[in-house]
Amino acid sequence: MTKTSPLIPLLALLTLSAAASDFTGLKQEMDSVADKVFLTLKEEGQDRIAIRDFTSPSFMQANFSNALKDELTCSLKEKKVNVDAQATYEISGEYRIAQDETDPAKKSDLHGLLIQFELKDQKNNKSLGKFAHQVFDNSLMSSVAGINGSVKPNDSLEKRNTDLYNKSEHPEYSVSNSEVIVGQFGVEVGIFDGHNFTPRAIFEKNHSPYVELNHNDQYAIKLINNSDYDVAVLLTVDGINTFHFSEIRNDKGEPRYSHWIVGAHSNSLIKGWHKDLKQMYSFFITDVPNSAAGQLKSVGSIGVINAQFHAVIVGGAHNATDEGKTRGADLATGKGPPIDAASKEVAVKFGAMRTSITVRYGK
Repeated sequence: MTKTSPLIPLLALLTLSAAASDFTGLKQEMDSVADKVFLTLKEEGQDRIAIRDFTSPSFMQANFSNALKDELTCSLKEKKVNVDAQATYEISGEYRIAQDETDPAKKSDLHGLLIQFELKDQKNNKSLGKFAHQVFDNSLMSSVAGINGSVKPNDSLEKRNTDLYNKSEHPEYSVSNSEVIVGQFGVEVGIFDGHNFTPRAIFEKNHSPYVELNHNDQYAIKLINNSDYDVAVLLTVDGINTFHFSEIRNDKGEPRYSHWIVGAHSNSLIKGWHKDLKQMYSFFITDVPNSAAGQLKSVGSIGVINAQFHAVIVGGAHNATDEGKTRGADLATGKGPPIDAASKEVAVKFGAMRTSITVRYGK
């Protein structure tokens, strides 16, 4: 594997470590929700359902509705349930980060994503039932809450969970010119005109780093790795994985890739949503109905860029050697015209998330 550069981002072909999977716990819970929906619809003689947006408390300054709706849609389709805005019944919900509420008798100190669902008749607003699911996944919690901070990869799941939750309330980051820095890693957002990258200044708002992006701005995201080892980075924009719209798919019809690989002591400029190995769809600030989020029919507040850094432990040019066995399942921007952005496929194994960096953009 050659050292990565801003011109040729590398793609993680294989996610061999279970801990490094892309929100596996969320899929499992959504599969369970789909089972409940399927049985309820079957009793009502229906096979279609509408999905409304999921909301969160305003203080979270986050939007994960797109990812929740997309994951639920995939799970419902596997159950042969059609998602249709004109269906008789709808499902909606609220989400937040909360302490374990799964079993009051066995309540733990873990914090996780709590999703409260409700099934309703769209015409008369009659409730068919409410239920809740909670996912304990440190990577997922970091993305949903927009966390800025680092945790030690070899600490226990419980210790990492506690540390991350504390950082959601007390962010850990610094600003160096236009870069948001957490430990050895950084993120920089700037305007990209197809040839030149011009960083935008970072300002603080509500204890979080923000960057100003305006309507019709085309921008790019620089992922910075100042460590001695390669890293795999899970990058989401407005709750959507930057590989979501990729035309390269696996045999299940899912995006083949999930992470960007950034070499030791280098950086990669991500110019847009991955399209194929030669081009990307540019990041483009636009009205929600025309945006990438709008394609998932979200009307929620959007403006969150989250990057999660995992150390490459096998297959990289520079592998981390300080990570033992991973503990537990630790794991409105629009599409503009395609831009030339060659990328290269690599097969690596990577470990638990070490650092989460979030930059919110103003609206």
